[in-house]
Amino acid sequence: MIIEIPDDFIEFSAASATMSVLAKKFFCDQHRGPRDLPPTMLYATEDDIHMVAMNPPTEEYSAPESLDDALHGAFTELGVPKYVAVCVEAYVKRPDSVVTDEDLEKIERGELQRAFNEYADPTVSEAITCFSFDLKGNVRNAVVFYKYDDKGQPDFDDPYVEQGDEEMRGAILSVVNDFVKFVSQ
Repeated sequence: MIIEIPDDFIEFSAASATMSVLAKKFFCDQHRGPRDLPPTMLYATEDDIHMVAMNPPTEEYSAPESLDDALHGAFTELGVPKYVAVCVEAYVKRPDSVVTDEDLEKIERGELQRAFNEYADPTVSEAITCFSFDLKGNVRNAVVFYKYDDKGQPDFDDPYVEQGDEEMRGAILSVVNDFVKFVSQ
């Protein structure tokens, strides 16, 4: 299958989420039940889109460290990107839940997973998140919530897309900003 590189950043962001949904469906179908996708980076150059496997975070190796390593490794091997998307599975607060920025900053690693698994918190869902960026400062976050059906296959909601703005912050965004500065030198 030949995939054309979208000329438009918004198209790339949407295509990244769609590709991750299709991969999740295929992965669960092949394993005959629920399975998590490994963290993946889609690294689009002027000529091609490359799928780069990322190391999953551990207690000793954080998600920002994994992203930093993947970005610099891809840059070394593939050159300057046109667009990048980082797609991971996560437990996420639903957009209709009332959460302040202060509440989000207090969430600790594993807390949402525990809320989902142990307390059946209705404000938390499993989701595929695709954080996309380009070198011009554009940022988008596509979140696709899902639940498993009786056969262990994912049933997806429509994507929820957030346009990035200057108020976005966090460790992942810091890694992205540092990478963009590095590549733009």
